[in-house]
Amino acid sequence: MTVTRPAPATDATAPGVGAPRRDAREHHLSGGYRVLASTVLGIVVLAALGALMGPQWDPVPLTDPLVVSSRDTAIGSAPALPTYDVRTRVVTVQLDGATVRAQVNEPVGAPPGPGVVFLHGAGTGSYTEAFVEQARALATAGVVTLVPDKRLDTYSARYRDYVGMARDYQRSVELVRSLRTVDPDRVGVYAESEGAWIAPVMAAADERLAFVVLVSAPVVPPREQAAFAADSYLRNTGVPHGVFRAIPRAVGMAIPGAGSSTSTSTSPPTSAACRSPCSWSTARATRRCRSCRVPSR
Repeated sequence: MTVTRPAPATDATAPGVGAPRRDAREHHLSGGYRVLASTVLGIVVLAALGALMGPQWDPVPLTDPLVVSSRDTAIGSAPALPTYDVRTRVVTVQLDGATVRAQVNEPVGAPPGPGVVFLHGAGTGSYTEAFVEQARALATAGVVTLVPDKRLDTYSARYRDYVGMARDYQRSVELVRSLRTVDPDRVGVYAESEGAWIAPVMAAADERLAFVVLVSAPVVPPREQAAFAADSYLRNTGVPHGVFRAIPRAVGMAIPGAGSSTSTSTSPPTSAACRSPCSWSTARATRRCRSCRVPSR
């Protein structure tokens, strides 16, 4: 008698005879799907982290930008400004543990008058490139100006000590006060961008500071400012809505022990004690100066 035995089952996953062939194109597609899935998952994670740990604030595009009606900066019926020749020299400013060079511009033949120290914005800053026109124009009108190099050995993308920077700039203020061409009670600071976080700290610590000028001044803490900057950049580059909603929040989130120390730093509470006359310029010029507590001018 003939017995017919059934063929043994073949393991579909084992290599060899009977194993299914996988098309190379299928493998390629699965790899592409993995990349896509990873990207989507990353965006979801960033959005979740940003929502939980990011600043509770949503950047909104400006819809009412300022319109400049005139380029004339004359103030009402104020008398015409005198015009002086300018003497320029380079000096050394002694800081705590370092020195920086600075350029002094003095009006030749002017009586002792006001002095201004310029505070740099974010990034590097040198007197050879920064505030060149502003410093010379003021000196021509009778104001002594000093533009220091920015101290960089204590400044990086991850670490910025605004209180320490205020102390460094204060050395420049003291140098200007010591000049014979300056009235020491009429010395103030002109701060731009990131420097506008530093100037109120100086004014709070130094009651003699005659005035504070804030140009392109941030009006929110550094962490929110970082989120706003990222949001603006992504909007201008036309990225998908979900991306520019997730990334700015991730940029501004606070993770203990990680990330840039500037993302969570703010001017100390003493900045509220600033009483110096304050002139400031931002995208929203109608707001009050929250640090100096005087109306914007």
